[in-house]
Amino acid sequence: MVVCAVKGFSSRYGNCKGVSLFRLPNVILHQGETDRQLTERRRHTFLANIYRSGVSEAAANNMRICSRHFVSGRPANFRDETNVDWAPTLFLGHDNISMAKVKLSVERHTPTLERQAKKHAYEAAEALLVLPLGNSTNIQCFNNQTANTSPVDMGEGNSTITSPVDMGEGNSTITSPVDMGEGSSNIQCFNNQTNHTSPVDMGKDIANIQTINTSQLAISHQYAKDSTKTITSSIGVNIDSLFFEMQQLRCENYLLREKVLCFELTPESFINDDDKVKFYTGIHSYGVLMLIFNSSSGTINHNHNNCLTKFQEFVLTLMKLRLSLPLRDLSYRFKISLSTASRIFEKWVRHMAHNLRQFIVWPEREDIQKTMPNCFKRSFGANTAVIIDCFEIFIDRPSSLAARAITWSQYKHNNTIKFLIGITPQCTISFISKAWGGRVSDKYLTENCGILNKLSTGDLVLADRGFTIADSVGLYCAKLAIPAFTKGKKQLSALEVAETRKIANVRIHVERVIGSVRQKYKILSDTLPLDYLNEKGNPLIDDIVITCCALINLCPAIVPFD
Repeated sequence: MVVCAVKGFSSRYGNCKGVSLFRLPNVILHQGETDRQLTERRRHTFLANIYRSGVSEAAANNMRICSRHFVSGRPANFRDETNVDWAPTLFLGHDNISMAKVKLSVERHTPTLERQAKKHAYEAAEALLVLPLGNSTNIQCFNNQTANTSPVDMGEGNSTITSPVDMGEGNSTITSPVDMGEGSSNIQCFNNQTNHTSPVDMGKDIANIQTINTSQLAISHQYAKDSTKTITSSIGVNIDSLFFEMQQLRCENYLLREKVLCFELTPESFINDDDKVKFYTGIHSYGVLMLIFNSSSGTINHNHNNCLTKFQEFVLTLMKLRLSLPLRDLSYRFKISLSTASRIFEKWVRHMAHNLRQFIVWPEREDIQKTMPNCFKRSFGANTAVIIDCFEIFIDRPSSLAARAITWSQYKHNNTIKFLIGITPQCTISFISKAWGGRVSDKYLTENCGILNKLSTGDLVLADRGFTIADSVGLYCAKLAIPAFTKGKKQLSALEVAETRKIANVRIHVERVIGSVRQKYKILSDTLPLDYLNEKGNPLIDDIVITCCALINLCPAIVPFD
């Protein structure tokens, strides 16, 4: 299968209408040293522009480049080195060749095209001026009682010239058809009034005919020159108008390509536009975006039957997570069916969760202590291991009464699912539980989600008042710090107030992380359909939350080190 060699483009032979594929230019070896060096330099420029410099010669010979990467839609002649299409310059997947450079190349090459057009017009005019007009003339003279005309045949055209000729004493009119294409001259004179002519009269007649022939040839040459000038000027005007029209169309085509690129979601459309990357994906830079894409797309199933490229499917998934767009809207944006958009989203979410799970790591104690923020050191020393809290996500109301009871949240007064999240003092997510029904208590969820198994001796766990798990944490030789209760007391003691303030000052960071996750990936703030919960064993919502938390860990930290 022949495809475009530029990364990110999937143009295939016979698949994309209006798109042509071109081979890499070969090195010409048998036309002199100059042509060999020029074609060798052009081949290296082709490979460098598409980032394929390290490939073998065999692989390079099988490469094709589509017409989308040339301003005019095809490569220029190899001797036209100043042409912008001497090598590919558009949509190459990198920013080494900017649009400003391409525009400058087009402007520089415009005078060259104008000079070539004028040269071609001048050569066409010169060719018309040197057309042969003939070497001799055939003249026939017919003397009748009535006036006749003299058609003059100039080569193949029929130009008629009427010339009255005085034949001595007779008052006759002579018609001279002059053929300027033959090499001999035949003169015949016929006088219908007399049957004989004297030699003197014949000499006069021949002299008169020769004078007429000379004047007719001068008129013919002048007519040819005037016609040539008219044709040349009209050709020059036509060439100039066509040239400027072509330049206007090229500029219009170039501007339209830039506009289309702004709306297309390709790797090139995100280059040097971190604001666009952040808006559509929630990731803070283009480099991190491509790093995640390259790590996630290597093992995903994709073939030529897919409607979208891998990158477009990747962006579709991130747009759904980031903006919580309906799948119907995404199907219209990417010009695919609703079912295809749904399958792409599910496939990529599961694949990304599997690959990005490695970024949700429970760090070693030594690593935590080395990078412990000062606000934690001042309040709790260097033993803080994790800050835990729960957050809930709204779901559609289930039709089953049992499902309604399991997912009903007394705190939110709605059907929800609940997750336990744990963050390090550096505000990176180190633990995320599976989805539980909104009815489950914080204590039960903490004791059964597996987070306690990660604690080490002497670790300190910070939590809210609802996490009454001191006994469970104590079984792992760890400590729990929660705000003091006022139950059975009129007020807290001064020591309890001071401890509560310390806990509240640092525990607020877990709320900030949860808010950041919800704000960056709005799918967690909307009401989720039950389709994300139906699959037993591994519901899609678990992979969605894992993916969002992993992407948050790749963003800049919320709490500064100092």
